[in-house]
Amino acid sequence: MFMFVQMLSAVAFVDALNDVRKLKTQYDQAKYFSSGDTAHIKLLGAQRNTWISGTGCGLWLILHRFRTLKKQLLDLEIRGELDV
Repeated sequence: MFMFVQMLSAVAFVDALNDVRKLKTQYDQAKYFSSGDTAHIKLLGAQRNTWISGTGCGLWLILHRFRTLKKQLLDLEIRGELDV
């Protein structure tokens, strides 16, 4: 379950990066026309989604690392190799 959520978060981040790339080219083409403001707003929304999904993906990676370290620490305590 944990790895599934982590992979889902990574896929959402990659999808958000793809949206930003696509909307950036649309914005570059439309910024001199009247639709430039609309394209800019869509680009800002896509960039916001990228930051949100990237932060979520990073937090999942950090949480996974903490979980792994905690499991290793408990294994050492159970085997008696750790003096606390």
